[in-house]
Amino acid sequence: MYVSSSWCVGNRAHGLHEAIEAAKLRLAQRAKSEGRTFRAVGIGLDWAPDSALAYLREFGQFDELVLGSNWFNLGATTLLFGDSTGLPGIPQLLVYERTIDTSNPRRLAFGVPHVLFRLIGGDSIVIRVKDGTVR
Repeated sequence: MYVSSSWCVGNRAHGLHEAIEAAKLRLAQRAKSEGRTFRAVGIGLDWAPDSALAYLREFGQFDELVLGSNWFNLGATTLLFGDSTGLPGIPQLLVYERTIDTSNPRRLAFGVPHVLFRLIGGDSIVIRVKDGTVR
């Protein structure tokens, strides 16, 4: 998940757009090689959903989007504030895994998300993608 907004100073880090695209590609390839699925989620914290959408489009395609409402955004409240390891800094790249049980056709069962890593700050994201931490 990539969490940010158009007003975030950290999103101006040189190379951030390319780093987010590279991270999505690497993580998708890794998931595929391990027989897993991958979903790229963009969370835009601009107050207005249309502003958040325009901003996130700068970072390429996402499989899912959560837009608008600033820090009251459902993605932010659930995944940043609702997680005891979460921090409300942006931009943020969060990678987690969870199990999904599809054995009952009437009800999907989702396991608790397990955070694999969390990068906060534009420069940190760019550095960690370049050095291969994100793979």
